[in-house]
Amino acid sequence: MARFSTLLAFCLAAGASAFSPASQGVQTTSLSAKPVNQEIGVQAPVGFFDPLGLIKSGPYGSPEENFRHYRSVEVKHGR
Repeated sequence: MARFSTLLAFCLAAGASAFSPASQGVQTTSLSAKPVNQEIGVQAPVGFFDPLGLIKSGPYGSPEENFRHYRSVEVKHGR
């Protein structure tokens, strides 16, 4: 009977721990923003190539945000 009550207590404790909130660790975020002219794809003889000026005058605010958007679209569509 003692084994059964120990087993029952263990099962109840395990079941209760499944619904307890997970411990929250310390989360830190740091931005590793690089200038646009140092990103992947910038080549030495040409440098940063933007003949239409889409990065400077794009619809997403700053040149960094425009570059991030256009790069994510480029990656999404596999180019």
